[in-house]
Amino acid sequence: MHSTPLRPAPFLLPAALALSAVLSACGGGGPDDQAQTLKAEAAAELPAAAATTLAAGPTMQAQGFRRPTAPVASSTVKQPSSVGWSSWTKNLKPTFSGPYNLIGDPSVVRDGSTLRMAYNCYDPMRHQGAVCEALSSDGLNWTDAPLNDGIAGRLIQSRPGEWDDTHETPLIIKRGAETLLYFSGYVNKGGFVNSFPAYVGLATSTDGLHFTRYGSEPVIKTTPGGYDNDAVFSPSIVEHDGQLVMIYTGHCWTNCPNGAGVFLLAATSIDGRSWTKLPKPILSKADVSIAKDGVAEADIVKGPDGYFYLFMTLLQGDAPHQIGVARSATPFGPWDINPTPILSGTAGEFDAKGVVAPTVLIEGGKVRMWFHGFGDSTIRIGYAEAPWPLRQP
Repeated sequence: MHSTPLRPAPFLLPAALALSAVLSACGGGGPDDQAQTLKAEAAAELPAAAATTLAAGPTMQAQGFRRPTAPVASSTVKQPSSVGWSSWTKNLKPTFSGPYNLIGDPSVVRDGSTLRMAYNCYDPMRHQGAVCEALSSDGLNWTDAPLNDGIAGRLIQSRPGEWDDTHETPLIIKRGAETLLYFSGYVNKGGFVNSFPAYVGLATSTDGLHFTRYGSEPVIKTTPGGYDNDAVFSPSIVEHDGQLVMIYTGHCWTNCPNGAGVFLLAATSIDGRSWTKLPKPILSKADVSIAKDGVAEADIVKGPDGYFYLFMTLLQGDAPHQIGVARSATPFGPWDINPTPILSGTAGEFDAKGVVAPTVLIEGGKVRMWFHGFGDSTIRIGYAEAPWPLRQP
């Protein structure tokens, strides 16, 4: 056990919280030197132009970071692949930019002929993250959901001073006639370390647009001394053996008898409201040789072949992050890990600084992925696809 808190490097921040790190670096913070250093490092790693523009206030933001007035035609690039795995083709231009070109952590679900994407948007009044929704018929051209409380497409209001003062890393799923929206929440105290703990909450809807919180408390909290001692982020849910299985990212930095770091963890539920955690990670740094600093921000999908596919952020230290994939007969492993990253950033493009936080649908003979790309001055959502089957005999 570490007697003093470890300071997580900025590359281990959840993708959406990276925006908050930029905002905190611009807006000051508390006296704690460790947190100040973290904020400075996070701001240095993330787009400098974004930090400058955000610091200038909403008027400057609206002028400098509005989305393009029309979709930009996109050429593609083929990604390297390993023997036995399908190769991916990535669009070189973003598929969605949001109102300020500072968005991320997409979660896409099919609802009849409509695709719904919940994503981490930006609240220019409070200078922090929020959860918004965009709609599409083809997955490539997106428009704001017809909601506007001052922030186009925002699904739920945050609660200042409460555990969900700031919203991050949403997950949207359909279950029967109900749409479930999970989100991470925390009290923004000026930076990642200062803002612990982070929990997962739930809101529900019958139309996919108007959501009501499920109670006032989180549905997933941190576990003292556990792999998620400090924060839980980025939930993903799949059905297995008559129950729901949630895969989420756990952070432990301050009370870590099992070692500090970032871990992919699991919990099970019958109703999506009450969850029981599994005691051990389903995947961690020691399991993934192609990720220098471990894995995070996963999306789990059951394929037509009955296998479970785990798409995940590969944390690469100071280098741009990548996306990888693994396959298992169960949501808990053991995992057959693709030895080659399936998606990487492209120099000179919107995702040159790294790709993270995949969300995936398997439909129409394709594996379709939306992801979060870091550029020099933007954070936007991109698109890639691969042919099914993903894993060859």
